[in-house]
Amino acid sequence: MEEICVRCGGRSPRRFCPVLREPICSKCCGKSRNKTIRCVEECQHLAEARTQALKRLVNLAGDNRFEVKFFEVLHNLRMTVVKIRARANFNLSEDEVLEAIDNVLRTQRALSRGVIYEFRSPNVNTQMVMEGLMLVVRWHKDGEKGLRRLEPEEITTCLEYLQRQGQVAKEKGVKFLELWANSVGGKLLGS
Repeated sequence: MEEICVRCGGRSPRRFCPVLREPICSKCCGKSRNKTIRCVEECQHLAEARTQALKRLVNLAGDNRFEVKFFEVLHNLRMTVVKIRARANFNLSEDEVLEAIDNVLRTQRALSRGVIYEFRSPNVNTQMVMEGLMLVVRWHKDGEKGLRRLEPEEITTCLEYLQRQGQVAKEKGVKFLELWANSVGGKLLGS
C-alpha cells in the first residue's frame, strides 16, 4: 500500500517532516512551513526554501554582492518585520511595512543633517514596524548585542535596498513579506 501525506491525505509524500515525524508531500510542506508547522532549523527543506526565497528577492530587485556584503543587517531588518508580523497575527500589510521603512529612512536622513526628529505614523502596525526597525538600526550603528557595527550611510543604503525590493515586488504582484518570511532564520544574527 502506498503512503499518503499526513496533512492532505491525498498526495504521495516525498519528504519526511522532522516536526510531524511523518511523511509529507512537498506542497503541504511548502504551504505549512513556519505557519502551521513550526519548522526546526535543521530541516533540509527549510534551508532550501530560504535559499530559494533569497534568490527570488535578488532576482526581483537586488544585487547578489550587496546581499552577501550586508547579509547580517538585511537578515536582521527582515527578521524584525517577520516577527512583528507574526505577533500581529499576519494582519500587517506590505503597504504598512513600506511606510514604516520610509519613515525610518526619513528619520535617518534628518539625523544625518543634525536634526533630531522621528517620523511617526498614526497607524499602529506601521509604528510598531518602525520602532522594531529603529531598534535594529540602533544596534547596528552602535555595534550592540554583538552585531556588526555599520556607519549610518550603510544602514540607510540597506533600508533603501529593502524599500526598492518591496516596491518592485509590489509592482510585479509578488508578496515580498512571504519571501522575507521564507528567507530568514529563527533569530537575529549576532545576538
